[in-house]
Amino acid sequence: MTFPAELAGFRRAAMARISLSQPDAAVSYNLTGDGGPMAATIYLAPAPVLPTVGLSGEAVANARGQACRTAFETSKRDISNRYVTRRVEERDVSLRKNGRLRPGRLVVLAYRANFAGRRQAVRTELAAFCFAGDGWSLEFRFTYPDGTDAEARIAGFLQALNWTGRLAD
Repeated sequence: MTFPAELAGFRRAAMARISLSQPDAAVSYNLTGDGGPMAATIYLAPAPVLPTVGLSGEAVANARGQACRTAFETSKRDISNRYVTRRVEERDVSLRKNGRLRPGRLVVLAYRANFAGRRQAVRTELAAFCFAGDGWSLEFRFTYPDGTDAEARIAGFLQALNWTGRLAD
C-alpha cells in the first residue's frame, strides 16, 4: 500500500513498523487550519491467521468474526489503558473501496488528553476493517478536540486514500 505525503489536506507526519516479525505499518497524518486540528493514523497489518482446513463456510465465517471481535476489543483496550475513556457510540460500519463494500466496526471514545499542545477533551474514532482484502486488516484512528465537526474531514480522508496492492483486489 502507498501512503502519499498529503491526503485531503492531511500531511503525513510519520511512518513506522509496528512489529519486526511481520509486515505491517503505522502511518500518521495531521490536519491543521480551519476547523481545528485533527490526527489520523492508519494501521495496516496481516489479518489473523486462522486454522480453517476442513471447516465449513459457516465455521470459517464464525472464526473470522470472532478473530475480528477480539482484535477490535484489543485496540479499544489499548486506548482505554492509556486514558479514562467514555464510549460515546459503537456500531457496525462499511466502507466502499475499489468497488467492494468492506465491513467493519466503529467506536467513538471521549477522554481528556494532551492534544495539539494542550490538555483538552478529545474524541477518538476507531474503525477496524478486519480481513479487508487478501489477508490484510486495516484500522483507522481519528483524534480531534471534542466539539469538532469531524465527519466531512474524516470522510474526505477515507475517500482520498487509495487501497493499493493486494488490498485493492
